[in-house]
Amino acid sequence: MSNPSYFKIGNFQLKLTGDKTKILESAEEVNSQLKILSDSKYDLKQSDLPIMAALNLAEQGILNKDKHNSNINFVLEEVNKMAEHIKNSINIK
Repeated sequence: MSNPSYFKIGNFQLKLTGDKTKILESAEEVNSQLKILSDSKYDLKQSDLPIMAALNLAEQGILNKDKHNSNINFVLEEVNKMAEHIKNSINIK
């Protein structure tokens, strides 16, 4: 088990264990979302910022998953086309 590290997210100091690089990158992303929201033109309460940041990050995750699935489907379709082409080429001879 890795040693705990301390990270600041928003106004909170958190003691977390795990991959320090990934946790730091995640904390930076959350802090970035919090900053974007707090600087936005929308009149958001401070207590709403973490929820909005979580929703934004969840939406990004869903969009990334959808794009990943779309890419996999595209590759599978192309591989199937190539396999069919090869099969047809072999049957011609």
